[in-house]
Amino acid sequence: MTGAALSSSSALLKSSRITSKWTKCDLPQDDKFSWNYSEKVVSGLDYSPATLIELLLSDDVVESIASSSVEYARQKGNHSFQLTTDDLRLFFAILFTSGYCVLPYRRMHWECSPDVLSEAISKAVFRNRLEEILRFIHLANNNAFDSSDKFAKVRPLINFLNDSFLQHFPITQQLFVDESMMPYLVITVQNSLFAESLFVSATRSGVWLHHKNT
Repeated sequence: MTGAALSSSSALLKSSRITSKWTKCDLPQDDKFSWNYSEKVVSGLDYSPATLIELLLSDDVVESIASSSVEYARQKGNHSFQLTTDDLRLFFAILFTSGYCVLPYRRMHWECSPDVLSEAISKAVFRNRLEEILRFIHLANNNAFDSSDKFAKVRPLINFLNDSFLQHFPITQQLFVDESMMPYLVITVQNSLFAESLFVSATRSGVWLHHKNT
């Protein structure tokens, strides 16, 4: 194509380009999509932190994680490792506690020094037992997942959480869809931090309803 033809094509594209004019306003009301669902009454419900955790981490979720973790231990040659649902709930409780009681090293929770000792954790589980669970904790069976799925290792938990979010969220008319970044660590000789984008639907108050990777 000659230079004159290229210039002509470029000018044609510029002349045919549509200029958008954005306006900040509410969408017009349409009777076909009228909202007639009464808001869910939540004043009489017990929405304590423990109750919310129980709603999301249901018995099915905990049993699935425990089963996958035991199976992973067997694959690694440890046939004596056992993990009950009570053990796993305690493990999650320790993770939540360590999230706001942050120490430089995990083992410091069991030290005798009064400035770092965490009695709630040290009296609940032995240090070696917690590290054993951390070594074998698994969310999916390595022999039964889609290797092309970037989230295959956590896909069962994502599916469980999506179902729980949709089942228990406070129903409201205003919902939002946005993109969120999920960081993750790739453990190699030189550990690298990456991030994967997710599409998230949420309520106005920020409660997640559903998330899906791009």
